[in-house]
Amino acid sequence: MMNFQCKEITTTNNEFLCEITFSDKKDEGHIEGQKYEEILDSLGQYVMLQRSYGEDDFDQDYCTVEFSDFEKSGELEGFAIVISKHQFRMDYKGYVVEVDLDLDNDQTFLMIKDILRKITKDRGHITEIE
Repeated sequence: MMNFQCKEITTTNNEFLCEITFSDKKDEGHIEGQKYEEILDSLGQYVMLQRSYGEDDFDQDYCTVEFSDFEKSGELEGFAIVISKHQFRMDYKGYVVEVDLDLDNDQTFLMIKDILRKITKDRGHITEIE
């Protein structure tokens, strides 16, 4: 089980990719001279859901979930998500992730729900709690 307080939510939504990341640390960007271990440590705990779109009508979309515990990551299937303004909870093949959120802004919450629906479309179960 993974549980953390979310300090940063990042999203990408364009014609190639739809992605959301919940992280317990703010991204400080590239720091010159940083070693590999330092980069990994700076990532903290996170969960990232991603849908990359096929390049043409014959390619399929590819959906993945990535955790800071890389061994648990994989294709986005066999999951259930419950999302509210106070928590993102995901059960992924028996691995439970609870991310505490503090979303006072309704627009941000609507955007997060929209991104999650795009990423998980026809792949799993999402429950939205207002």
